[in-house]
Amino acid sequence: MQGSDRLLGSLAMIGGLVAWLASGGIDVPPGSHMLSPRFFPRLLGVVLAALGATLFLSGKGRPLREIADKISRTRNYLLVGATLLYALLFGHADYRVLSPAYMASALWILGVREPGRIALISVCAPAALYMLFRYGFMVLLPSLG
Repeated sequence: MQGSDRLLGSLAMIGGLVAWLASGGIDVPPGSHMLSPRFFPRLLGVVLAALGATLFLSGKGRPLREIADKISRTRNYLLVGATLLYALLFGHADYRVLSPAYMASALWILGVREPGRIALISVCAPAALYMLFRYGFMVLLPSLG
């Protein structure tokens, strides 16, 4: 292996394969005429594997130490922690409250410091996704009433 790009590309391809295989265990209701519950996990698997293959084949061969130093920054651990907390709470909290809170914290962790921008993005992006799922895909996201 040349370096970090090939290693990360390989890991992404493995992650894509795991997502594809894991989605096979999702039950599909009989007679459902909407998108299958397997659709998005399988789409994620394909996209992840394709991006991993692209990274693997066109990698620049940067030293693994360079990437490890970037990954080990504190803000990355905070972002992973916030994402895990979001994932754990997703089925138990109202999407319309949880997602803007997660988005605002993620933007802050990533270095956005303009309150107006944080407010706009953290409200508009989840609202647009909610509308797409609710009225476009007719999929109900978790809500408390």
